Amino acid sequence: MTQRERAAHHEAGHAVLAFHFRRRIRSVTIEDGTGLTRCTELSPTARNIMPVEVWRKHVREEVVLCLCGPISEWLYSSTSDPTAWAADMRMARRWLQELGVDGIPPAFVATTRRLLMGRWSAVRGVAARLIENGSMNGGDVTALCREVWRRV
Repeated sequence: MTQRERAAHHEAGHAVLAFHFRRRIRSVTIEDGTGLTRCTELSPTARNIMPVEVWRKHVREEVVLCLCGPISEWLYSSTSDPTAWAADMRMARRWLQELGVDGIPPAFVATTRRLLMGRWSAVRGVAARLIENGSMNGGDVTALCREVWRRV
């Protein structure tokens, strides 16, 4: 398994769960064994305009969106790369601080894993396109996810 394949599955995990959480996906790219998923993100200043429970729900989604890349990569390759995952894990911890939580609770990992496993066909599809083309636009990710879920 190549670094490109691992990066593709990592970014596909982010993209598919961004779709699941109804985030607008702009693009997904991989290059030189790394990648980037661009989608709508929660702004920390939104806490000032949202009811507390709505804010907390969105923060929990952000944590899952941070964790889903590394967990998707691990589900694909059964290996870990703490260096490659550092930014995602740092962001997850930062969002968890908003909830008053230190570290990454196993419940978040379990939830993320369950969500990915239930959408693994879409993750595989997005990853395959990334391996072949290096990038996808948000419309293509959305269409692929809808098509896969229509068949399930």
